[in-house]
Amino acid sequence: MKWLRRHMLVFLAQSLIFICHTSVRASTSNRVDQAVFYTDINYGGSAISLSAGTYTRAQMISNGLPDDAISSFTIPAGYQVTFYWDDNFTGASLTKTASESFIGLEWNDKVTSLIVSRVPPGEQAVFYTDMNYGGTAVALSPGTYTRAQMIANGLPDDAISSYTIPTGYQATFYWDDNFTGSSITKTASESFIGTDWNDKVTSLIVTKVAPEEQAVFYTDASYLGKAIALSPGNYTRAQMIAYGLPDDAVSSFTVPAGYQVTVYWDDNFSGASLTRTVSEPWIGPDWNDKVTSLAIQKINPSSWQANWIWTANAGPANTWLSLRKKVTLSAKPGRALTRIAAENKYWLYVNNQLVVKDGGLDVRPDLLNTYYDEVDIAPYLTAGENTIAVLVWHKGGNNSYSQRVTNNGGLLFESSLSGSSPSSIVSDASWKVKVHPSFGATTQLILDNSDYKWIAWPVSYNAQADPGAWTSAGYDDSGWSYAVQKGIAGVAPWNQLVPRTIPMWKEYELGAYTNAASFPPTISSNSIITARVGTNIQLRPYLKVTAPAGVKIRIEVNRFYWQEYITRAGEQEFECYAWQNSSGDTVSYQFSNVTGPVQIQILRYRETSYNTTVPGTFSSNDARLNSLWNKSKATSRVCMRDIFYDCPNRERGQWWGDVSQQILYSFYLYDTSSNLLARKGYRELLRSQKSDGSLYTTGPGTAFHLPDQNLAAIAMLAKYYAYTGDRALLEEFYPSIKKFAVYCVNSSNSDGMLVWQDGPWNWIDWGDNKDATPAGAANTVYNGIYAVFLESAANIANSLGYVTDKRYYEQLLSRVRSNFNNYFWNSNANAYVYHRTAGGVQSQIIDDRSNAWAFLAGVANDAQKAAILNVLKTKYNASPYQEMYIEQAMVQLDPQAGIKRMKDRYAGMIDSWSSTLWEEFPASNSNNHAWAAGPLYVMSAFVLGVRPTLPAYEEFSFLPQLGGLTNVSGVIPTIKGNISVSVATSGSGLTQTMTSPSGTTGIVGIPKSAITCGLKEIKVNGIVIWRNGATVTTVPGVTFLGEDAQYVKFRATSGIWTFEAGCTLSAKASTSSLMVAPNPFTTDVTVKAEGIKDQHVIVEIFNSNGTQVLPAKRVQNGTNLSLSHLPAGMYIIKTTAGKKTYSNKVIKY
Repeated sequence: MKWLRRHMLVFLAQSLIFICHTSVRASTSNRVDQAVFYTDINYGGSAISLSAGTYTRAQMISNGLPDDAISSFTIPAGYQVTFYWDDNFTGASLTKTASESFIGLEWNDKVTSLIVSRVPPGEQAVFYTDMNYGGTAVALSPGTYTRAQMIANGLPDDAISSYTIPTGYQATFYWDDNFTGSSITKTASESFIGTDWNDKVTSLIVTKVAPEEQAVFYTDASYLGKAIALSPGNYTRAQMIAYGLPDDAVSSFTVPAGYQVTVYWDDNFSGASLTRTVSEPWIGPDWNDKVTSLAIQKINPSSWQANWIWTANAGPANTWLSLRKKVTLSAKPGRALTRIAAENKYWLYVNNQLVVKDGGLDVRPDLLNTYYDEVDIAPYLTAGENTIAVLVWHKGGNNSYSQRVTNNGGLLFESSLSGSSPSSIVSDASWKVKVHPSFGATTQLILDNSDYKWIAWPVSYNAQADPGAWTSAGYDDSGWSYAVQKGIAGVAPWNQLVPRTIPMWKEYELGAYTNAASFPPTISSNSIITARVGTNIQLRPYLKVTAPAGVKIRIEVNRFYWQEYITRAGEQEFECYAWQNSSGDTVSYQFSNVTGPVQIQILRYRETSYNTTVPGTFSSNDARLNSLWNKSKATSRVCMRDIFYDCPNRERGQWWGDVSQQILYSFYLYDTSSNLLARKGYRELLRSQKSDGSLYTTGPGTAFHLPDQNLAAIAMLAKYYAYTGDRALLEEFYPSIKKFAVYCVNSSNSDGMLVWQDGPWNWIDWGDNKDATPAGAANTVYNGIYAVFLESAANIANSLGYVTDKRYYEQLLSRVRSNFNNYFWNSNANAYVYHRTAGGVQSQIIDDRSNAWAFLAGVANDAQKAAILNVLKTKYNASPYQEMYIEQAMVQLDPQAGIKRMKDRYAGMIDSWSSTLWEEFPASNSNNHAWAAGPLYVMSAFVLGVRPTLPAYEEFSFLPQLGGLTNVSGVIPTIKGNISVSVATSGSGLTQTMTSPSGTTGIVGIPKSAITCGLKEIKVNGIVIWRNGATVTTVPGVTFLGEDAQYVKFRATSGIWTFEAGCTLSAKASTSSLMVAPNPFTTDVTVKAEGIKDQHVIVEIFNSNGTQVLPAKRVQNGTNLSLSHLPAGMYIIKTTAGKKTYSNKVIKY
């Protein structure tokens, strides 16, 4: 710490020298600590050298540098220059860290003031050509540097001998160019690179590392408002403020895995405190805007006091173990934050109350480690004796597609109590354990004797062996064994513990079957009762019967799984432990060994699901489209839980071809809770990345490697960022994205085109009209997705400030696009072919997938787009997986044709009995397959036309592509709130509405094609704003942007807007209107009747129910009304001016 403080003081002293320095004697000699500015390009004309300092216009001139004269400049290693358009460091600014022979058109002869300074510590690595930091020094910002890029930055090939690396960064050196050959990664400075690497580096990568080591604090809920990232440490009030975090301002925060945040009510870590190990979208009413000091700490696995416990055995597989612990508390605790990890699932009881049902996750965070849950059990604890009981289902067995098992059962339990003694309850050797006698042995299910698709052990429960109320305080456990400790947290095979970042499951009330009235009251022989759910959902069947002992009731919800209940004598009830989904819309109760009458009292089911709401909607005048959208929604809901499933009954695999689509259409269905599942999925995929940069397609499992699905997954990250604004995830995994890009480069030929490799499963799609693509060949779809990935990677690099990387990705993309048509376009067929061999021979196959991806990759000219459209109208080859991309392309080329194709292709599924969609066309194989729900995204994002254009919906477009529809409407949930839109047409007119939340701006496009008689006039909230191609007036909050072949476009601030367009002109343009602003509002609004002579108006306000909340009052026209006393909601402001009355809807937040 003394060393750290000493170096901090040195740095601060140096910083003060540069900050305080305002005028430095200029020199025309170029020292290593001076920047040189030239009045001509290519370092020509007058040359003026300036040391570190601040230079106003007058100071520049006094040093010999004229105003508005800079054309080129050199910057020494480790320095930066910030240029300003205006004097005194105002106006537009531009910061550069490297020399440039031309400052650029926008800045040439425009600089009026500037600052020369050292690059802030921690932003650049410096490479030296001699050991001990001697010789030429070249500072490089984070980015990728080929041999040519190194030389361009002044660093010779094969010349590095020593280097400095700032904290939080790393440098990866490569022996050969383009990041190939032997490599070595360093995270700390070295005075000598070593004999093996001295003068051997030909390419290198500088990257940020460990972004997960910062917690981010937000001044608004839902991770909005001002965001301040803080590294581990202790922060007093003064220190918080120094880092930009105001006192009493924290409303939400993110906590990286393996860390904890403790916030304090008072300064210097005093007063009430709250500790969290997971992110909080809202800190809660007791703590909102109350944090005055805080601490961020890494959770050392040894900081856990608890031990993993089990029996003396390692397993065995499919064991159900009961565990109990009694503890006497001095008082009821105020909080009992409990961390629980189990191998694999658990049910937690506190004082005989079920607290957690189906706890734990069925997957791992990566290939080695283990998730843990977190729950507050304080509400269930009391002063005095308490009983903690846990039922753990250890599955074990064989690995599946996405699930990795260990054959060691275990429970880890640690509860930290506040306001009570003892202050903790931990799992250790004092717990009592007993194998639950009611659960019988079964065999792990294997599909078609070939694949363990998911870890499926049927549950057989024999009520005759039921141990009674073993979770209650009075139960006698004296005959139970003591637990055996298996090691502290962090021990293998569970390894590091990672917090669960998704909510606990949503549990519903028991539901009635649709045919319950037809169930027999009594059966006396072996029988089957088929109960109808009526829809495909995740559920647990329930029964209540009076029966003789030994009746077997086999319960099947679908053909892939079963459970069994064996009765004891008398009345009894049972709810299945394992959830299943009703893919057949039914539950089968199969009664056997019926030796006497069985009274059927109740047969029901309990729905369970991922914990999210579904505010998203879509409706149109086409009933078949509406049905398809709703079946897509049902498919989505049943395919998400622990992970995004490809299907919930057959394999429960996190197949990333499916997931990349599921994440997309989830943005149009769910609240932001579903974003957590997407975030968790990406962490599982990328934390399981292989050493060569490739990915497991069912990550975090290791079953398959399908390159095209992996490309689709990583390409989706840019869209994930656009919808969520989750920059932290991009920062965390940017090195993984870059590593994946390098893998792709290494899988490309000399033209830069991706080619199939030996080893991976080179799969594109099911469906038909394909041919074999040998290793070394370039596939059209594969390279189309590659182009989209490279564009995505460039956008991500740009968003994160990796300018060099952005250029690198753009260069790769340019090569793919420039070669694409040469490889795949067949002028004789007037279409794109399926692939091209390594020998240059084109495939004879013309299919819909290849042509759609040529459009999505941005390589087709107008003539080729017309040819693509013709292929998509005539070729129906794809399975539902690729169909989403085809329809996405087609709706943009010809909306009417795209909607027709969608309805044609999905006709069998729309007409099917199934409430969910099928894996293959017309309606076959799995009937609840995630990739089949892609039409939902196409309808909401393109037909309805709402998509973000800036991250987190700061700006979005509302550009409907109606394709012949006359009415379409919907609700789009966003991170900033719901956006509601609608379009209604009559041929001669159109009404287009939009309600958008605060913090958003909408780009509204009025579709010209919807008005068949020709668009002549547009009104906004009743005011004519546009007529015959020109604006005629202004409406506060709406700006005319222009028009193109498809739309007349406007920018609209958040609020409630109604656009009316038609082919006839109003008899007389309205000269008066009511303006209410802002809308939405939080406290005050201005009410002004425009175009009238009256100086006063009468104002009344009504709520959405029509109740008057502001009596009529006479006010000055244009007055400001304070409405802070009104609760949030929608209101109608009614204003009377003379004989005219106006009404406006407004929203109060």
